[in-house]
Amino acid sequence: FKQQDSKNARQYEGTGLGLTITRRLVEMMGGSITLYSEAGKGSSFTIRFSKVLITEKAPIIMPSLPDKFNFQPAKIMIADDHKDNRDLVKAFFEDTALDCLEAEDGSQALALARQQSITLIVSDIRMPVMDGYQMLVCLRKDQKLNKIPVIALSAVSSKSSREKIMACGFNGYLTKPVTRTELFREVARFLPMAIKRSRPDEQTSMELSAEVLSAINKRLENEFQTQWEDVCKTGFFADIEKFAHKIISLGEEYSLTFMIRFGHDLIENVKMFDIENIKKILDTYPEIVQKLTNQELRS
Repeated sequence: FKQQDSKNARQYEGTGLGLTITRRLVEMMGGSITLYSEAGKGSSFTIRFSKVLITEKAPIIMPSLPDKFNFQPAKIMIADDHKDNRDLVKAFFEDTALDCLEAEDGSQALALARQQSITLIVSDIRMPVMDGYQMLVCLRKDQKLNKIPVIALSAVSSKSSREKIMACGFNGYLTKPVTRTELFREVARFLPMAIKRSRPDEQTSMELSAEVLSAINKRLENEFQTQWEDVCKTGFFADIEKFAHKIISLGEEYSLTFMIRFGHDLIENVKMFDIENIKKILDTYPEIVQKLTNQELRS
């Protein structure tokens, strides 16, 4: 897939990567995508999956956050020219005490910041009228607004892009599509908050004997190791999610919070189709095994 004409492409937003990403996702799930296009009339896209098993509707499992963040009441602003992006970020904060204001570009964001008591801004970089860079320059020149922290939310995840954004004076950096966990962890750096403590009856960890730790390690190094190697090799989302649920079940059985966190992080990124983060999380699996090995040795 490619854009028809680079000159015409400049009239429209986006980098032209959407179809390439879609094709990659479809092929990872064992499918195929084809295109029929006629200039001036339109395009037709067809996605085919073979041997799809039909099952009963599965219950929706919402991944929990590693920590139970309890943000104190504050006003934050989401600046992005795409409503879907703003709606996603707002939805993440629905069950918090944060009041989310919206702006479609940097100019609107500045106007709202001058009218409201904004504690934090989450801003896209590429926006019409006034982009994220220009907004930040104006914000830092305003004596009343220059202390407001600004988190950049960029569609570009390269190291050079991150370095450029941070060098310009942004306080934080996130890449699209952002997950709830990533967003909360970054926002928690700037907003007053407390972490809800578990009640005494909500045991989060337990002392495990050397025999139990040894048994867990054997499962991780054999049964789980094979499945981990398979999902790393194939990259099939359904298999990764099954692997994550097995990890969570084992973690819940023995109250191993780091294993539960590992599983939930995997599931959340699978649902967001975040291939890069899925790989990063899967690569940490040997650290889980090593962590239990170290506990076994200390026992």
